[in-house]
Amino acid sequence: MILISAFISLLALGDIAAGAQLRKGPLVGPPRTTRQDTKLASAGELTRRAVQVSHFDQLIDHGNPSLGTFKQRYWWDTTYYAGPGHPIVVYNAGEFNGEYATTNTYVHNRSIPGMVAAEVGGAVVIIEHRYFGESNPFSQYTVANLSHLNLNNSIADMVNFARTAKLPFANGNASATDPSRVPWINVGSSYSGSLADWTQRLDATRTFWATYVSSSKVQLFDDFWMYFKPVELGMPKNCSADINRVIDHVDKILQTGSAKDKLDLKTKFGWAKLKYDDDFAEALSQGPYLWQSKDFSFGYMPFDLFCDYVENAVPSVFPDATAPGPDGVGLEKALDGYAKWMQFEYITKTCQSTPNSDDAASCADTHDANASFYTSVDVDPSATDRQWQWMNCVWPLAGRLSGAPKGEPTTLKSRLVTPAYWARQCASYFPAPAGSKLPGALTPTEANEETKGGYTYAGQQRVLYVNNQFDPWLYGSVSSPMRPGGPMQTTGDKTPVLVIPGGDHMSDFWKDNAEVNAEVEKLQNQAIDIMVKWIKEFPGKK
Repeated sequence: MILISAFISLLALGDIAAGAQLRKGPLVGPPRTTRQDTKLASAGELTRRAVQVSHFDQLIDHGNPSLGTFKQRYWWDTTYYAGPGHPIVVYNAGEFNGEYATTNTYVHNRSIPGMVAAEVGGAVVIIEHRYFGESNPFSQYTVANLSHLNLNNSIADMVNFARTAKLPFANGNASATDPSRVPWINVGSSYSGSLADWTQRLDATRTFWATYVSSSKVQLFDDFWMYFKPVELGMPKNCSADINRVIDHVDKILQTGSAKDKLDLKTKFGWAKLKYDDDFAEALSQGPYLWQSKDFSFGYMPFDLFCDYVENAVPSVFPDATAPGPDGVGLEKALDGYAKWMQFEYITKTCQSTPNSDDAASCADTHDANASFYTSVDVDPSATDRQWQWMNCVWPLAGRLSGAPKGEPTTLKSRLVTPAYWARQCASYFPAPAGSKLPGALTPTEANEETKGGYTYAGQQRVLYVNNQFDPWLYGSVSSPMRPGGPMQTTGDKTPVLVIPGGDHMSDFWKDNAEVNAEVEKLQNQAIDIMVKWIKEFPGKK
């Protein structure tokens, strides 16, 4: 599997192009987009740069050091490093194999970590998150072994690394990278941004001098049905109107139709052999999920193709295609277009299956508790699923993406997909005796209390939040319209909040976007200026 089933990944980055891998088992969530390391600051930069990999002896459990250590992988780049006394810009690679952050644009000045480093003569360090990639304490992901994968240990990893790692480029000079002597800047995006924010809240030692938080969900929910609200606001209105028509129609048939009605509907979409209605309902989310891969600099994207299918505007599929009107094409045509996209683009290409086959059904079936994706516990450095499932089952990081509740007039996702759909999958991944819970499991309320109030926390010190108007995760960020008192506003110079108009997930993070959008350029420059100002304020900074 390439992403999680019960909970989808927050990160819109990585090196898996949308729909590029074979998918068997629980459906894929919002895709990660591909950022290739092709646009460089100057000719020959790749030749000059040599991103190095090293390993750090990290504690398996910071609350129980007697358990020993594991090798935590990290990468470092000194392209812009001006030597001892200059900042260390650190980025946690989050819920993926950390290699993606070194092969993509994180270490040079086409992205925020490299841009900050270039401005202040800093080194860039990429840390692989515990239990991902090759940074695994154990060879199997059993419940007992996964019990050490929690927020407290993940935060402590960052603090311990900053305080005790002997970075190779310091050449034995410990003071050259000592966070009490040089500023460490914690940059994070999506989940890694949430981790960076929670680190500055919960680390009593304030190891990191300043923090950059991009498109990060810091308020935890059980039912995160709001995921699609920014999507619906940002997408073409004709497409959203027609998707709503299709979803309402599908829900009506699944709730009140005959067995033949249901089979006919599933067959039209290519899921004739998919037994369970909730799996079919969730399968329809695969199109709207594609919004998370959009960005200003990408041009025509898979989400645009999906909408063109819905609007019957793909000439190769609809020979008589014409431009749709502002109200869409209506239920009959939209249903046909949606179904063709599912068959031709998702089932055929992503699942690599024949529509209406048993093989296609296996791409979406979540009800077989004996399926290998539930039962296999062996560590695979290239996989990101089981450990991320664990993090969400015990700590509701992403929330369960459901259809809009009754009372909400529109929904891009079937209302038949509820939190119970995802909770069932947690039980299949990590069976627990009746009446018991997984080690360290917290409710959203407990988790928000542990992070000192979720998006209502007001004790930040030099934390910059950058969010985006149409980011699907907006409603879990400090800029959420649902936040008590309204979206957080800039308060003094300790907690600035920037929101990019029309931005998608992490639109602020990439120089490419600034080159095609003036608002991104303006706010990106403002963000860099804020970080540089804070770095200059570090005690003893030259």
